[in-house]
Formats: sequence, structure tokens, C-alpha cells
Amino acid sequence: MNPRITQKCCTMHEQMLKLNTENDPLRRKAGSVEPQCKFEIHLQDPRLLQIHKALFKMQVQEKLQKKEHETETFELESKVLVLENELVRVELQRDSDYQELVLANAWLSALEKDYQELSTQHLALKNKEHEPCKPSATEQEMKTVVADVSCTCFKRLLIEIHCKIFLFFE
Repeated sequence: MNPRITQKCCTMHEQMLKLNTENDPLRRKAGSVEPQCKFEIHLQDPRLLQIHKALFKMQVQEKLQKKEHETETFELESKVLVLENELVRVELQRDSDYQELVLANAWLSALEKDYQELSTQHLALKNKEHEPCKPSATEQEMKTVVADVSCTCFKRLLIEIHCKIFLFFE
């Protein structure tokens, strides 16, 4: 609690009490003086004045503590909102990563299917190689060479994709 604010509040309170006591003789002169109640008499007692000041200080302290608590609550609520926003961002990123993984898996399945087809064609062509060779290169033999190269490339590509997927899950 700020001691300057407390001191200022106490000073203002003392001035208010002083004005009340100064106004008392003026009321008597005007003829509208009411009998003093016990409360006004007790306020002139220095001990009661100290008690009144202490109560006033406590009220000011309570209000300041309440304001500090409200400020802390607001700050905590702000931090919670920031964390909730971060959580939503992370969940969206996770969903995006999952979609990419699903697409990669579908692509991998298609590549595996193509690989199987090419492997089958490759085996068929290898079996054909054992037959006696013809003297001139035909179109079918050219396709065999291309299929061999394609199979090797697809094998390497599949191995790379499998490695990347396993690394992604680690």
C-alpha cells in the first residue's frame, strides 16, 4: 500500500473532523443548535479519533488490496487466454500434420502398387531374357531396359519414403 495515499486520506479525514468541530460554535450562534449527541462528544476524544483513523486506514488498505487482487485476476485470465490460443494453434498444426501424413500414406500406397506392377513386369521380362536372343533390338527389349531402371528408381524412392515416415513418428 502506498504510504503517501494513506497519509493524504488521513489528513483529509482529520480536516473533515476539524471542520465539524469548528462549525459547532457557528451553529450555536445561529440558534439552530441541536443538543450534541454522544457520538460527536466521543469524536473529540483523542483515543477515539485514533481508532477512527485506524479504521479508515484499514478500509483504504482493503480497497487497495481488492484492486490489486482484481488486477492479478485479470492478468491471470489474460495468461489463460493466451495459453488457450496457443493450444488451439498447436491442435490446428497437429491436424494439418495428420492430413499431410494421410496424403503421404496414400501416395506411398500408390507407389507400392506401381512397384508391385513393375516388379511383375520385370520378372516376366527376365523370364523372357532366358529365351534365345534375337539379333536386332526390338521395341519390347527397349521397354525391358526402361522397366529395369524404373524398378530400381522406385525401390530407392520407397525406401526413402519409409525412412521419412518412420522419422516423422519418432
